[in-house]
Amino acid sequence: MATDTVGAQPLAKAPDRTWVERLSEGFAYLKRLYVFLLPLRFSFLALAVVGFAFLISDQGHDIIAAMTENDPRNLEISAHPWQRFFFVPLVSFLAVQIWYWSRTLLRVCFPGMPAAHDFPRTTVILPRALGVAAYVIMLLALYRVGREYEHGGGQPLTTLWRLAGCLAAAMVLFVLFCMGRRRMLEKRGHSLVRQKPVHQFAVSTKWLLGGTFAISVLFFLSSCFFVQRTGRFGSMGIVLLSMALWVSFGSILVYLGTKVRMPVLTLMLGLALLVSPLADNHVLHTLPGTADLVTSRPTVTEAFDRWSARLAHDYPNEAQHPVFVVATEGGGIRAAYWTAAVLTALDDGIPGFRNHLFAVSAVSGGAVGSAAYAALVTRQMDSGGTLQKLRPAAQEMLSYDSLAPTLSAMTQQDFVQRFIPYPFLPDRARALEGGWETAWRDVWKQKDDRFAHGFLALLHGREDRMPSFFLNGTTVETGERMIGSNCRITSSEFRNALDVFAAAGSDLRVSTTAHNSARFTYVSPAGTFRRTAYTDGRNDQYSPYDCKAGDRCEHVVDGGYLDNSGAITAAEILETLQHHLRDPNAPRIAIDPHVIIISFEKDPPARAASERWLDESLSPVRALMSTRGARADLAVSRIGPQTGAHVIDFHLVQRPHTIPMPLGWLLSLHTRTLIDAQVGDGAQENKEAMRQVADALKTTALPDAVQRSAAAAPMVKEIRQSQKN
Repeated sequence: MATDTVGAQPLAKAPDRTWVERLSEGFAYLKRLYVFLLPLRFSFLALAVVGFAFLISDQGHDIIAAMTENDPRNLEISAHPWQRFFFVPLVSFLAVQIWYWSRTLLRVCFPGMPAAHDFPRTTVILPRALGVAAYVIMLLALYRVGREYEHGGGQPLTTLWRLAGCLAAAMVLFVLFCMGRRRMLEKRGHSLVRQKPVHQFAVSTKWLLGGTFAISVLFFLSSCFFVQRTGRFGSMGIVLLSMALWVSFGSILVYLGTKVRMPVLTLMLGLALLVSPLADNHVLHTLPGTADLVTSRPTVTEAFDRWSARLAHDYPNEAQHPVFVVATEGGGIRAAYWTAAVLTALDDGIPGFRNHLFAVSAVSGGAVGSAAYAALVTRQMDSGGTLQKLRPAAQEMLSYDSLAPTLSAMTQQDFVQRFIPYPFLPDRARALEGGWETAWRDVWKQKDDRFAHGFLALLHGREDRMPSFFLNGTTVETGERMIGSNCRITSSEFRNALDVFAAAGSDLRVSTTAHNSARFTYVSPAGTFRRTAYTDGRNDQYSPYDCKAGDRCEHVVDGGYLDNSGAITAAEILETLQHHLRDPNAPRIAIDPHVIIISFEKDPPARAASERWLDESLSPVRALMSTRGARADLAVSRIGPQTGAHVIDFHLVQRPHTIPMPLGWLLSLHTRTLIDAQVGDGAQENKEAMRQVADALKTTALPDAVQRSAAAAPMVKEIRQSQKN
């Protein structure tokens, strides 16, 4: 029997660890790994934002589609060549930023933090994997758009294949560069897992990191002073560039906080909470010297008396005068484009329609489309007959990418303003409004700027020749409607409604008045009213607050919070007219009321799924959000029985397996073409509604060149053929 050498001790067998001990060790390892990777949180955040923007949201789908698409009417022409040209460089810039800042932070020697040599493979592989993830996300975004092309997008897939091929090639070059750089450094004896203080970094590293920080500052200043020009990058470019620059700026904050062992990000969040009452840069910009326009506005009945007198004079042979009131719903740029398309198609295509249109009640995106229609009508009146058709101008104006300058302002100056207790940086709301104003000026080659001028000034003195407009917002403090109108909003005609212009005390820009109704959640901030000493002399309660002159008072947000259809206000207008006409002192005129509903629907309707995830916690929030649509449906369903008016529906229809029509403030040319094809004399979806309007006026619809051109696009033909099959 073999024995051990003299003096040797027998080897002790390691005791078996229990599953609890193994679990504890695993948890300790994960905790150390989490602490080790914590400095990279801005890299992970950038990837999460880009992934959500381009892989989950419908707006992100349309952003990519707008960049990749060709003109649906001529598939050989690129719609956005410069955005397409910068696509691969911007994705590569984001990937390099994520890789380089992640790699650098993992190599910094932080006191008390886990060492890189404890996680050697993670230190080497993770930064480049995060960089590759940026390419993969955008490749998946291209694939997502490509699937819609296959389902009737009508675009040549060669464009997508080329972009995807270039992006894949850039990704391969990125990986080869990282691997080649690693081998070169290893040959020189450099350790990729050795940590050291920042002052020991190579000069080239310091220059690269400092250069990206300088680009961040330059982009911030450009966004402050030239926000519409930064929007020329396009929404896709702004998202990629902003996230790339967030990585550098955020990584510097992480470094400083970790270096001094202070929770810098937590302190900044606390600072934002503390200074929030002082950092409000969202006060509405009023137009000085316009208080008389506010006080001189007619009530609804006074406006109707003037308007109906002109109607009776122009149409003496009508035994009953058809009177139209429009209710148009919200839905971002989709609703804006659809509203403008319907109103201008009716105006251009049905003789006498505008003369019989008394009021437009609009919400959110519908308010933007209605404001565009109002500006176009006044432009046509002032042009002496040179503007023959409204629809092409509306089509061109609302094709502008208003989302890009808004994103630029949101991620730059408006974000920084949240930490400064004095409001001096530009408001992101003005960036969006400025986008609409720029779009209007681009249509008229800088010769007309009425979208940047006063809303009341635009409509003043035209009450007998064009409709009145009621753009519905919501007050934050009480949840009541807050209506911007060229008519006074009085308690006798509107229940639980406040007056935008009475609160402001002055006129507001056309763009601002529309935006007050379209302050889409978080994309636009709540607008703040600065209290004025306004009084209308009639003891109407125009504000529920006891605010002193000069104080910041109530706030206005999107009108869709209360009623996303505009039908509540439209019903009150009709009820006011009917009550007024029963008055023996009112003008004797017989009317035949019609309500035009402009809305969006999916065909077939989406079926709601039962909610189970975090049901106990999220049910109240889900219910509050769902009631927005439910209230709108209820208001629309009741308007006919409530008023006795004929209801005419113009539905924008989203077919299954076709290009999604997103919220937000950008529509691709694909989506706009699908919308254009759905209204006009030959539109399949709404030809019955067009016929009903024409029948009410005892006329027929004229040919609509925009609708026919859109319907002839290969994309639309392919979709309709697939629906027949």
